[in-house]
Amino acid sequence: MNPDFSIITPSYNGLTHLKRAVASVRDQKGLKVQHVIVDAESSDGTPEWLAQQPGLQSIIEKDEGMYDAINKGLNAATGQYVAYLNCDEQYLPDTLSIVKSYFEAHPDVDIAYGDCLITRSNGELLACRRAYPLRYAYVAAWQLYIMTASIFYRKRIIDAGMRFDKQFRISGDCEFILRLLKEGYKPGRIPAALSCFAITGKNLSGGRKSPTELALERQMVPAWVRWFRYPINALRITEKVLSGAYRKVSLTYACYTNDNLVRRTEFRVERPPHQWPQWDAV
Repeated sequence: MNPDFSIITPSYNGLTHLKRAVASVRDQKGLKVQHVIVDAESSDGTPEWLAQQPGLQSIIEKDEGMYDAINKGLNAATGQYVAYLNCDEQYLPDTLSIVKSYFEAHPDVDIAYGDCLITRSNGELLACRRAYPLRYAYVAAWQLYIMTASIFYRKRIIDAGMRFDKQFRISGDCEFILRLLKEGYKPGRIPAALSCFAITGKNLSGGRKSPTELALERQMVPAWVRWFRYPINALRITEKVLSGAYRKVSLTYACYTNDNLVRRTEFRVERPPHQWPQWDAV
């Protein structure tokens, strides 16, 4: 019997954070999960640690970057639903059960997504990034505003041959989502926090984009989006406000920290901020 989920984790010299990501997948209850770690021959002890972990599927070999690693994991995926979870990310309690129930209740939805918590490495909340409607024009005019740790796909997308473009180093998620939306795959929002993303100071998404990547980004944005970028962004912000993305409601969450990999540490925040934190201030 195929697993409910296939979770892909690309890895390179991130063992400290990888342990938290793995723990957050392992404690998802009532589901069969295939967790595939694709490691680019790390030198920090990751391959040796993986060899001692029952229940994990490992692919340890050189790759051409993060998106190439994710594609290798997708090629090995057998679950009904797939996602990728970076080493600096983790799922919140019962996330996969929530996602499975949502997909079962919405058979027309191909891409499910939800909120994401931005934290420090010690679990302290920096921001609650609430999801709002995912639309092609908004992403093309701005950027991918849904955190990838909170995005899940039906396996039929992968079976149709959809893969990440490994030419990208940072923006492959945006290009992939734009391609899926253009192909007509339907997104659906889950009104719940599904994951957390820890700002470690070494996150790939905090790096500078190369001239090659910037040129690739320009190529993926159609002319009509460039012409109407400002009106499109005005509509996006309006819908973001109306969807409640800026609301500040008390929040309780639990995640793994470096100090405790045995059980989650619980946090409560009365008025969680929503602004994306400055990378150099964390």
